[in-house]
Amino acid sequence: MIDHAGEFLNGGIACYDAQLKEDLLHVNHELIKTYTPESMEVTRAISLGLSQLIPADIHIGITGLTPPGGSETKEKPVGTVFIYASSKGELAFSERFNFKGEREEIVSATVDACTSLLIDYLGDID
Repeated sequence: MIDHAGEFLNGGIACYDAQLKEDLLHVNHELIKTYTPESMEVTRAISLGLSQLIPADIHIGITGLTPPGGSETKEKPVGTVFIYASSKGELAFSERFNFKGEREEIVSATVDACTSLLIDYLGDID
């Protein structure tokens, strides 16, 4: 936990189910059907959907494959993670990663990567 996180973080939504992504975050069903729930296209839509629910300067969507059994393929194996951040509806940053390890290691690497991308982005807008 981070002390005083509420001073800079308005909130977040963990939304694993594709139907919830559609219903809550208004992700178009065709995007999920065409690109899979774990894709940059859907991650972008999640970021934009968050902007309709949570007032903030930056909205970050993250999708990925941490355990087997999702939409993994040879080209998109377990450990593939997509991060998309928007600011005022425009791209702030996005990146695709391929992490190795167990679920916890992939999640930890994702948090570290997202933090680095955000710090770099904030440094660029100063």
